[in-house]
Amino acid sequence: MRDIDMERVNGTREKMLETVKSPVLTHEQKVAAMANLADSLLEVVDLPEGLHDLMDQPIDSKCICDLAEGHAPLRPRYIIPDYKKFMREGSKFLQLDPPKDLFEALNSLLIFYKHVPSVTNFPVYLGALDELLDPFVQDMDEELAKKMIRLFLIHVDRTVLDSFSHANVGPRDTKAGRIILEVEAELEQAVPNITMKYDEDITSDEFALMGINTTLHSAKPSFANHKMFKSELGEDYVIASCYNGLKLGGGSYTLCRLLLGNIAKRASSVEDFKKNQLPYVCRVMADYMDARIRFEVEESGFFENNFLAKEGFIRRDRFTAMFGMVGLAECVNHLMELQGKTGRYGHDEEADALGVEIMDEIDAQDLFGDTLRWLQQRAERLDEIYSQFGEDLKNSIEDLANEGKVTTKNILKNAARHEFLPTDYVNDSRINEVKDGLIRLMLDNEANIDNGRVVPVKDEMEKIYRRLFSGIGAYGPEKMLSVAFSDKKLAENDINVMFGSPTNNRRDEVMQKVAAAFVNDIQEEKQLCVLKDGYKELLLNKKYISVPNVMPYFSRAVKGILMDKPYNEKEDSITLNPGEIEISINDMYVGVPASMMACTAEMQKAYNAVDSSYKGLHIDEVNRDMKDFPNLCTL
Repeated sequence: MRDIDMERVNGTREKMLETVKSPVLTHEQKVAAMANLADSLLEVVDLPEGLHDLMDQPIDSKCICDLAEGHAPLRPRYIIPDYKKFMREGSKFLQLDPPKDLFEALNSLLIFYKHVPSVTNFPVYLGALDELLDPFVQDMDEELAKKMIRLFLIHVDRTVLDSFSHANVGPRDTKAGRIILEVEAELEQAVPNITMKYDEDITSDEFALMGINTTLHSAKPSFANHKMFKSELGEDYVIASCYNGLKLGGGSYTLCRLLLGNIAKRASSVEDFKKNQLPYVCRVMADYMDARIRFEVEESGFFENNFLAKEGFIRRDRFTAMFGMVGLAECVNHLMELQGKTGRYGHDEEADALGVEIMDEIDAQDLFGDTLRWLQQRAERLDEIYSQFGEDLKNSIEDLANEGKVTTKNILKNAARHEFLPTDYVNDSRINEVKDGLIRLMLDNEANIDNGRVVPVKDEMEKIYRRLFSGIGAYGPEKMLSVAFSDKKLAENDINVMFGSPTNNRRDEVMQKVAAAFVNDIQEEKQLCVLKDGYKELLLNKKYISVPNVMPYFSRAVKGILMDKPYNEKEDSITLNPGEIEISINDMYVGVPASMMACTAEMQKAYNAVDSSYKGLHIDEVNRDMKDFPNLCTL
């Protein structure tokens, strides 16, 4: 972090005070403005030479605009979460299960939106709302569905205080899509912007006409050529802020703009503009964007720590960088004047042709080619060292499988197979991801420093491998158990299908096997201590079992077995363990009075023999001091 002078600090403080005293800003606007001012005091990005002269200038001479992204990029500018995945799987971090009806679906989306930290601090993309909501409106009263969606859209308009927020509908005609268009025409709200994906082969005329009617009332939706965007970005694309096409589950790291009119002012001729000034400004802008991206990816910790990345709602391989340009007409007109010509852009063929030439020159700059080549060279430095890494990783997993009966215990000893990952999961892409992580760890010494404290390399290694195994997404432990207990080898697609919907017979059958193996196994566990004569029979049905709520299908199967014959457990004796994978089995020992245990006297003697300085460090459930072991030996 670079030092800044006190003049700048004091200037920022004055702006902060002005913000606090502002009579026109709302509280939320003041908070956002104060955060931006604080951010402006940080200098952490390695700025390229010449950037100051191109960007930090008056509006009539600046050539690059960073669109107020700040000095310390702590997250990507545009974040496009995979809301479809969220609706299928819920979120562990948000403690939300997959929604079962429209009430839960709308509530879950509103909660999710609060945690999408795009550049405006609001979500720039709200999802393909018709696709997300359509399954929940099929069998419900249409008027009720319309009322609920109306309230949902009003909530969005009143809480997402930025018009850069976008949603999509289409190209398919859906009941939910029609409701959304009808409600938007009635409300005439500013947020969200809506884009209809239109394809003449898919979109019905009636649905398209509804979109046009809504546009006449509310200036939205806009219309996107579905065939064109699909051909360039694939089926899973979205139209987001400023009508950019981006990949679902990704986004854009950053966005800068070229101010073409001001760049033209630097040129002495058209040739100077095309061969010197334009390439120079493009290069400086690209270097600046690259520096921002490096900080976001390598230093901010966003992709390591944010739940959106950890739970697979976004993936780095689906992110891009964007740049734009403004002032083409001003640029062309100025260059025409340099030639002593009067033609104007949009009104003169020669001027229009010059505009096309300028765009071709920008396209030919290969703005990010050097960055990509540098990254490749950086990775190749240790390529020879890790030439066997992929094979070693595969071998290690095979070794684990072969030794499964030895290295695993408890329920896995009854598994049909001793594999934990789908057969095609460890592919070249995942091998390279781990490989790149190891290379980055070895090349970047700062990765081992945390506020001056050396972080053990093993911790960083653990993170790399944790990311590998967490890549299978939600229901990870259950997916691994499904691989182990399935009669046939499972591919990644098999697993995704099994866990892609709330109901799947194949998944439920495998989970039943897992649960049965688990219940059978705990019967073989040795007792923790011996009960006094006569008390065992009284306590046979006093089992207290805590199953993880993050493993819903497994936990449901366990409960079903234990509540059936011969166990006949009460439902209230089987509790959920929130947020943990751990399964706690306490057979006859939790809630059992200590007086019933034959070992109580020995426990008392042992406690009294402890050094007095350690006594009293523990308290019981009612916060009673435990310096003295209670006398519990009397029946």
